[in-house]
Amino acid sequence: MVQICWPLGTAPSSKNDKLCHHRRKAWILDGVIPPTLPDRMDKFWQKNPVQILINPATGLRIDFDCPAQNPVMKKIARWPKAAFPWLKPYLQAASRIPKLDPDCKRPVSNEREGIKIMGLEPHTILRPPGSQTRLPEISLSAQGGKGSLYWLLDDVLIARTKIGTTYNYKFNRPGSFRLTVMDMAGDYDAVDIVVLGG
Repeated sequence: MVQICWPLGTAPSSKNDKLCHHRRKAWILDGVIPPTLPDRMDKFWQKNPVQILINPATGLRIDFDCPAQNPVMKKIARWPKAAFPWLKPYLQAASRIPKLDPDCKRPVSNEREGIKIMGLEPHTILRPPGSQTRLPEISLSAQGGKGSLYWLLDDVLIARTKIGTTYNYKFNRPGSFRLTVMDMAGDYDAVDIVVLGG
């Protein structure tokens, strides 16, 4: 039994290995640690960890032919896309590839349209209209995505919709929630909201 790192499934390289997001114990055979399998839900999945160039002035990704002084090579350990909605924000941030620096002035071939929750911004506060006390109702809709859309409230499935349709959801209790939408390709978007009333 040895210590291995998630999401790579490899042994930690040091005590402060930045690619080691979680340490777990696992059984291995003859000193061989099987690495994590590729993410089959991501057609652009690359070798894990991904190596990218960073513009140190902006912290954004650049290509080899983009102008930047003293670019830095950075490795990023990727979690499977299907796990993203359940990861804590700091793990999502550690696994996310930075956007392309606008100085590159050209699109990157593996950028995708993605999916976006419509009508709700992060940290939106929903309250009953006027002097009413009943809990609010919202229309769930998203832009982009592939196949069916799955809506989760604090990781609990509350609806399944088709792209381009809306679904009215009535809250059954007040509180702070994370609303997530995920499509069949594993792309997702999430917002934190606060519900008042009741």
